[in-house]
Amino acid sequence: MLEQRRERPIAARLDGVAPVRPAPRLRRPTSPPAGEPSRAEPVAARDDALTGLVARAVRRRASRPLLQRAIIAIDGPTDNALQLQATRNCLDNLRVKGTRGAAVGPALLGAIAPPALGAGETLYVLAHGAPPGTTPNVDLAADTVGGLDPDQMGAQIVAWYPGVAYTGKIKLVACVSAASAAAVRGGLTYADSLSRWFATNATGTFKPASVDGIIGVGWVDETTSKQQSIDTPRYLDPSVDKNVFGDVTSATRQAGITRELGAIGGPYRVTGKASAGGGKVRYDVGYPPPPAPLPAAPAAPVAVPVPAAATTAPTKKVGFFRGVWNALTACIP
Repeated sequence: MLEQRRERPIAARLDGVAPVRPAPRLRRPTSPPAGEPSRAEPVAARDDALTGLVARAVRRRASRPLLQRAIIAIDGPTDNALQLQATRNCLDNLRVKGTRGAAVGPALLGAIAPPALGAGETLYVLAHGAPPGTTPNVDLAADTVGGLDPDQMGAQIVAWYPGVAYTGKIKLVACVSAASAAAVRGGLTYADSLSRWFATNATGTFKPASVDGIIGVGWVDETTSKQQSIDTPRYLDPSVDKNVFGDVTSATRQAGITRELGAIGGPYRVTGKASAGGGKVRYDVGYPPPPAPLPAAPAAPVAVPVPAAATTAPTKKVGFFRGVWNALTACIP
């Protein structure tokens, strides 16, 4: 085994005196930030702290309300086979992005038991929007949705939720529910008419904030769950195969719709707010302002005390001689 040779310091070699080295500086122990495990703690303790943090986050998420929306899907009494299947396909597409809301239907009106509805949640009403008559034309506007006119729809929604305090939004996933035609309600759209119904007939607790409708033919995307407004004249073109909307296979249906109408965001398939090719429209419910408070009753007049009139004893008249006598006697000590 080789012996290692230690070199002497240069100063020692020069004058034989070893240099004085400073003492090592002691490092003051630091405390970890509040809530963090100490570095001196074993790894198992840090793992336990992390597990507890995750568990608390899970509990917080579980304590939040599950429902962010409720969906009611209605089968209209005159819906044909393609319309009935399209309603089911739209419902499936609405539920693609997570299970964040309860849904009932599709079913005829009398068979629907409404889902629970939170105070600020959104209520989706999914149904076929039907124009008046049976002759198709470019100027289409919904006369009924799910077989109900706007007044009937408003009364039905209120009847589903008696006594419920509600201030959320109502969204009509229904064809041409935000389209206007002079021959239908004098140009008022279905969604606008429904919002006006709520403005004058809402109960003291059930007061929706707004009603949404779709200008064109309504659809819901298979992968994003976003509502679409399909250009009505394009949809009515005889060259468009409308049977693709009734395909029960999601991937085949999506490919067929893209083939017939182009991609989402193109001129015939609009998402978002109203634009040249369609879109959605929101009608805020214009509730009348609350009545002005009655003026306060005037205060009762304060009675001011009236001082009593001062009274003096009447002066008694005396005769001349009696007066002289009284004067003389008053002077005599």
